[in-house]
Amino acid sequence: ISAAPRQASGYVALGALYRELNEPQRALEVYEAGSRWAGRDEALWLGLAATLQALGQHERALTALRQLHALDPGARAGLAALADATEARGSFVEALAARRALVDLLSREPTSEAVTAALTEQRARVRALSYLLGGAERVRGKPACAPEQVSVVRRALARCP
Repeated sequence: ISAAPRQASGYVALGALYRELNEPQRALEVYEAGSRWAGRDEALWLGLAATLQALGQHERALTALRQLHALDPGARAGLAALADATEARGSFVEALAARRALVDLLSREPTSEAVTAALTEQRARVRALSYLLGGAERVRGKPACAPEQVSVVRRALARCP
C-alpha cells in the first residue's frame, strides 16, 4: 500500500487478510481507505460491502454496492451482489433492474458453458421477480382509478386524483 497507494490490489489483499483473521473493523478501515485512494476496483468495493455486512451495517453495504454500480456499470460480480442484496431487503424493483442489467451483460459475453449457465440462472430469476411484481402493477396503474375500484388503498397506491 505504501509503495502504490493508488493501486487497489494492496488494499484488497490487506482487507481480505483482516477478514480471514476475523478482524472486520480493521478490514473496514483498509477498505474505506482504499475506496478513497483507488476507488474504481470491483474487488475493493465487494470487500467493503462484505465487511459492512459482517459488521451488521446492511444499509451501508447496500450503499457501497450501489456506488460500485455507479462507478462501474459493467461490473458483473457487483451487479450480482447488488441484486442479491436488494432481493434480501425486499427491494424487488431494484433487484429486477439489476438482474436485467446482468442478463444484458451476460448476453454480450462470448458464449461458454459458464456464461450459458449464469445466463440461464439470471433469466429464471428475472422471470421470478417479474412474476412477483406483476401483481403490484395492477395496483399501481391508472386503471385502478376507475370508479368501480372501491378500495381506498388501491386508489392511494395508484395515486388517483
